[in-house]
Amino acid sequence: AYASTISYLTPPADNAGLYKGLQELSELVKSYQGLRENEQRGATIVNSIIATARTCNLDKDITDLPEEDFDCKEIDIEERDNIVGKVYRRLMEIESRALPMGLHRIGVPPTAEESIATLVNIAQLDRPEEKIKGLPRII
Repeated sequence: AYASTISYLTPPADNAGLYKGLQELSELVKSYQGLRENEQRGATIVNSIIATARTCNLDKDITDLPEEDFDCKEIDIEERDNIVGKVYRRLMEIESRALPMGLHRIGVPPTAEESIATLVNIAQLDRPEEKIKGLPRII
């Protein structure tokens, strides 16, 4: 019995993006950036960010996320910025994850867009075993 591998290419990848509650959370973070100086509105938006983050189970990833009943009016702007910053960083990690977009088909070369997306995603990865940083960390 004979066997041979004809081709094995990585399927094209694209960023995962955000959806449902995570998209809403991203919009809250953006609105906070414009209203952070406003003591009333800024604190209210951070309270909503905390509640939405907990609804999306981000409290599993952000260990020091305040409880939902915590009132952000009791803390200063720097502490509110820290909370929003942690949520924002986690959202960016989720949004930039690479998802395979279909399967590689033998005999059909990837399109230019698929090739570019795959190369961009590969360049973003850190390779600690080789002591190589991903492109975003270098820039």
